[in-house]
Amino acid sequence: MTKQTTLLYWYLPCEQDERRLQKVIDGLADTQGAPSFRPHLTLGASSDIEEPLRLGASMLKAVTLTPIEIDGNEVFTTSLFMRFGLNDALTQARMALQQQPSFRQGRAFDPHMSLCYGPPPKGAHAQEDVRALLSNPVRFDRLATVSVELPVNSYYGVRAWRVLNVISV
Repeated sequence: MTKQTTLLYWYLPCEQDERRLQKVIDGLADTQGAPSFRPHLTLGASSDIEEPLRLGASMLKAVTLTPIEIDGNEVFTTSLFMRFGLNDALTQARMALQQQPSFRQGRAFDPHMSLCYGPPPKGAHAQEDVRALLSNPVRFDRLATVSVELPVNSYYGVRAWRVLNVISV
């Protein structure tokens, strides 16, 4: 499959929640021998650097999302993740982004935060620090534009991500 550079729009947790989540992501990455990455919820992809960010910023103020489960599958980018319940603000922002001509259609929107990429460490789903993430809601207050080569199917791809800008909402 041919690699294609695209822009992803990430919803970022507030600094306090980001630190808590980053510890878990870093611990899993260390165990895997994998690169770490910033905690994020992907809102979508686009070829336009500005409009989706402006639109997201106008629709998404600080939002708190409730984690509902730890899950995973065989796909590299969703091997271990925390799924969130939807709320109206997030649903409306995603729908507005999908209406943009530059929006890149992909898989169905499933609000989640990846905890690792690639095969997770044995027993990671049940690790105490991973399960503890379900105990606290996650507050989001920033949007980021990130340059990514799709598909992401290796650690090399994760290392190549570039955060282009971050704005507070």
